[in-house]
Amino acid sequence: MSGFVSGTKKYLSDSADHILDLRNGLDFLSPRNDGIGLLKKIGTNGFEAKSVKHEWTETALASRGETVTLADGSVTSLTVANAYQYQVNELIRIENEVVRVTAIVDGTTLTIVRGYAGSTGAAHSSKLAYSLGSADPENALAPAGIADTGDRLYNYVQTLTRGVSLSNDEIAQLSTDGNPLHGQIERRFIELNRQLARNLFYGIRYEDTTNNIHVMGGLKQFVTTNVTNVAGALTLAAIDAQILNIRLAGGQPDTLVVSPQQKQKLDALDNNLQRFGKDQKTGGGLMTQTWQSGVLDSPLDVMVDDSILTDELWILDTTKVKVGHLSNNGVNGAFHVEDATTPGQDGETRVMRGKYTVRVEQQKAHGYLYGLS
Repeated sequence: MSGFVSGTKKYLSDSADHILDLRNGLDFLSPRNDGIGLLKKIGTNGFEAKSVKHEWTETALASRGETVTLADGSVTSLTVANAYQYQVNELIRIENEVVRVTAIVDGTTLTIVRGYAGSTGAAHSSKLAYSLGSADPENALAPAGIADTGDRLYNYVQTLTRGVSLSNDEIAQLSTDGNPLHGQIERRFIELNRQLARNLFYGIRYEDTTNNIHVMGGLKQFVTTNVTNVAGALTLAAIDAQILNIRLAGGQPDTLVVSPQQKQKLDALDNNLQRFGKDQKTGGGLMTQTWQSGVLDSPLDVMVDDSILTDELWILDTTKVKVGHLSNNGVNGAFHVEDATTPGQDGETRVMRGKYTVRVEQQKAHGYLYGLS
């Protein structure tokens, strides 16, 4: 027979073996009962990866300000993180002084005029500098374009699998009401999503070329800037300081994610200053739903997630975190049940499988505290 290869199937090609599609199965799971709050919120259909190495290009967020130092009131060279985010004739305020950019020397150096707009030149030690926009003279030539440097990022698609014992008759019967999640299908699916949820935070990106294994990286793989070791008890100051760091970096966080243990401690911080939005009474108390930071003009959702380590608190912009599955050339890597028996058998050997990866966009839009007692 032409094209027939005998022996054991060696590759995870499953396009012809699907017998139960669970692409939207997450809709049937409860985030409170299953401990996968963040995964439930952002979903698993955020994008389709076309390769086991999913790549994307990203330009860093423009910061709302940055910390600079000027030794005295007359030096005309200003060192910044990225000089190409500025342009000639841009005004920068540092404390009570305004300076004007007259040249971009290199990637980190600006030439400036001191004490501009009637201000007075002064020394500034680690002070916030922020742009007031450009002030071009009449009939000025257009400035050079601001250069964006895109970073090429990537993550691997990981194959997650759980064994299932399920006959064809059970599949036909369970699917009649439109919800296939019954019995052990639901239990295995919860287990699989809990594994994916833990990887969403703590996965380590890795390629095992010997065994053809790919492991996805999680938030900790990508979020490296706004990270603080508290090494002690959770405090209001620690939370607000981290939110402020994210804001200054250009981010707009919308969610606090905590373990049940840290949620108790978060509640205790509300005794002297009401930070939580309250919406209903529960057991004599009030259910905490949102957290209002002093450095934001909108509340953050408070989410308890069992995937979080007990000594951590995450501050995220959930619009910048996406989970997607492999989908290309007829292969659908969304969660599904497929046949794992010998062809022709009506046995019970099945496998629940999904090929997923995480895309973390704008790492400075997120942050976390760790070392919480």
